[in-house]
Amino acid sequence: MTFSLNAIFRKSEQYEGVRSINIHLLRLAWCVWAAFATLAGLGILRPLKMLPILLLEIFYKVLWPIIVAYPLWSQPYRGGTCS
Repeated sequence: MTFSLNAIFRKSEQYEGVRSINIHLLRLAWCVWAAFATLAGLGILRPLKMLPILLLEIFYKVLWPIIVAYPLWSQPYRGGTCS
């Protein structure tokens, strides 16, 4: 089996004309949801063992407004007209 970058973006007869990259991205999204559900279940069963992951999540959610949102929010509005 060979790997070709062009083959990923080509429409496939196997998936009724849908590009293979779209199929792979959808599968990846399902994996993310499955991992999220698994970690949520583990968090209910073993809350103290999952505490480091919870603290990491809180850390990056607090860091995002400080680094990204506040600088954008604090810039003065330069009103423009839609043309």
